[in-house]
This record gives sequence, C-alpha cells and structure tokens, in this order.
Amino acid sequence: MGVKTRAWLIPASSEQSRGNRVPPQLLDAWTAIVGEWDWLSPAIRERNVGLIQRHYHDDRDVAAWLPSGLVRDWSRDGSPEPSTWIEAKLESILSDEGHRSVA
Repeated sequence: MGVKTRAWLIPASSEQSRGNRVPPQLLDAWTAIVGEWDWLSPAIRERNVGLIQRHYHDDRDVAAWLPSGLVRDWSRDGSPEPSTWIEAKLESILSDEGHRSVA
C-alpha cells in the first residue's frame, strides 16, 4: 500500500520502488516535486502531471509512479544527483510545453 496525499498514492517504501525498478532516491525527488506542486495548488499539480504524462506518452498515474521514460532519461544521463537533475529535467519539459511551474 502507499501513503495517500490528497488524490495521489505515493509508494510506501523504497522496497516498492526497487520492486518497480525505480531508484529510491529518484522516487524521493519526484515525490518532493509533486508535493511542492500540490502545496502551490492542486490545479498546478494536475496541469504539470498532465504535461509530464503527455511528454512521456504515459497513461499511468504518473504522480503515483515515476514515468518510465523519466527513469530511462536519468539512467541515460549517468544517474546524476536526483533532486537537482529532476528539477532541471522537469523545468525543461514544462518550459517546452509553455508552462513554468516547477517550484
């Protein structure tokens, strides 16, 4: 099971993230970003998550699980420090889509 934050289910443990081949530190960085979007406004979170889903062509609830394309990008970039990398990557994606709401 996971922890429910408003409408989003966040994996309860790094054990779950390992089972899904998501590095725990990357999942933590993603969870922090989604939490900041939620803190700013659920509408910002909804819009940004929708843009990320469209960018990666991912129909799953990407707020609950990292888009697999994002994990592949991180690995392809040499698995850099997750927090800084994910902020920059998401800022780039959102900027390309015409929105700048990475907190």
